[in-house]
Amino acid sequence: MGIQHCEGKNTTLKAYLQSWKYFKEVEKEIRRQFVFKQEVQDKAQAIINNYTNEYIQHSNVSNNLQIIGVHIRRGDYLKPGKIAFGYKVATKSYLYKAFQLFRSKFKNCLFLVFTAPNKVDINWRNNHIHGSDVMNVDAHERDVDMCALSKCNHTIITVGSFGWWSAWLNQGITIYYNDVVKPNTDLSTDFSEDMNDFFPSNWIGMQ
Repeated sequence: MGIQHCEGKNTTLKAYLQSWKYFKEVEKEIRRQFVFKQEVQDKAQAIINNYTNEYIQHSNVSNNLQIIGVHIRRGDYLKPGKIAFGYKVATKSYLYKAFQLFRSKFKNCLFLVFTAPNKVDINWRNNHIHGSDVMNVDAHERDVDMCALSKCNHTIITVGSFGWWSAWLNQGITIYYNDVVKPNTDLSTDFSEDMNDFFPSNWIGMQ
């Protein structure tokens, strides 16, 4: 694929391009350009601050508090067509294993759990994800939520490009669900067998 550079014009690439290897050699430049507008950053930081302050007031835990952004996506991946194509969703047990890994690494953690703004995902999260160090975050504009995830200290992601890019922009420790595709399906042909093209080598895969 060739791209002609035109000074002063925007270029749009219409593809997933969701492998870190596509831009490995120009990562610094990509990070310099992929920056949220200041008004989005301000809203995102306010969300983190509000939930963190509420948690500190109730728990009296503030020293070396590690904020872990968690993103859950399920809704559209549960549709019959998506399932037949090969999509899977992360399990409750995966999420709790990921929580425990961070709790073993850090003395004080706060998990801020974001999800897509649909009833399926919100209800599943509210019914299944609990803990004294866990707070479920109300849905906001999608760019604001992604920015907030990128501003946390670390991330836990499930499936989908929203969580992937949030984690890539974050640069902290990332735990990802490594059982995202059913084998021998049409979707599986989009990935390398070991998934190393899809998930950066420094991320931690679990299921």
